[in-house]
Amino acid sequence: MRAHLHYVHVGTACQVAGCGHTTATEAGMRVHIRQEHFPFAERSQYECGWDNCGEVFSTWTTALECFHKHQAIALTAVVTQKQQD
Repeated sequence: MRAHLHYVHVGTACQVAGCGHTTATEAGMRVHIRQEHFPFAERSQYECGWDNCGEVFSTWTTALECFHKHQAIALTAVVTQKQQD
C-alpha cells in the first residue's frame, strides 16, 4: 500500500528544490518528473536523483520509484505544515 501511495500520489506541485512546476493531474506530475528530473539513458546503474539521496539501482524504473517516494514524502510534509498553520 505504501508503494502505491508513493508512486501514484505524488501531488501536482513539484517538490524538487527550485523547480516550482505544477500540473493539473498527478499523472502529469509523474510525466514531468520522468522527463525533467529523471532523463532516461542506457546505463548499468541509475541514481535516484533526489538531493542527498544517493541510492543507486540496477534499473531506471526502480530509481524512479525512489524519486517518487521522496516527492510524496515532501508533499506530505507540505500538506501537514499547511494544516498546522
